[in-house]
Parts: sequence; structure tokens; C-alpha cells
Amino acid sequence: MAKVQRAVLWLAAVLTLAACGAPSETPARLSEAAARGEAVFTAHCGSCHTVTSQESTTAPSLENVIGRTAGSTTFQYSPAMREANIVWTRQTLDQFLTAPRETVPGNQMAFFGMPDAAMRADLIEYIAVHSQERAR
Repeated sequence: MAKVQRAVLWLAAVLTLAACGAPSETPARLSEAAARGEAVFTAHCGSCHTVTSQESTTAPSLENVIGRTAGSTTFQYSPAMREANIVWTRQTLDQFLTAPRETVPGNQMAFFGMPDAAMRADLIEYIAVHSQERAR
């Protein structure tokens, strides 16, 4: 009976992934921090942002964001973000994610900050996986 239950659970998991679409842009093996960051991204960022090259109409793609100048892609950024003169690094992302309105006054992102430093670190680790910059 246990074999049948395991087989049914396995089949249910496979069918769920097939129906939902496993995230093909996610590397097969994430570090523990990046895996936690993926969950944070999905819960807090994924409804507007992507980590693929596809821009959304709601928010810019975060693929290769580390090393990029704020407001520099084809996305229609607010004037505040285009003029922010910020290069995204782990440190500037952390500052922005802590207090976006203070870091870039006048930005139009509907996000008021993430006070939990561990969540921010995990999120930044996940974003770094999707950036050319991988090293700390």
C-alpha cells in the first residue's frame, strides 16, 4: 500500500509541475539562500517583475540587474528612477529594498520596503543567480 501511495503522490507532483509549468529560468540547483530568495521573490516581487529577459508592462525585468544602471532598460521608468544615478549592486539593492521611497524619492514602484534583513539577503541572492555577477 505504501508503494501505491508514494506512486500516487509522485504522479500528482509531476502533473502539478506540468500543469503549472516548472520555472524553466531557475537553475536546477539553487543554494539554500537562493531557494529561500526564490520564495520571497514569488511572494513579493513576481507578480510584477521577472528574472528573465522578458520585460513586463508592469515592472522591468530583473535579469542581469546587478551591475546595471537604474532606469537603463527599455522599460518606461519614472523620471526619478531614470535620474537616480544608481548602479545596482548587492549593497544598493539592499538599501533600495529596505526603503525604496527614501532611496529613490519619487519612484513609482508600489512597494514600501522589506524590513527583514535576512529576507532581503535571500532575495538578493536569488536575483544574483539571474545576473551575470555571481560572486560576492
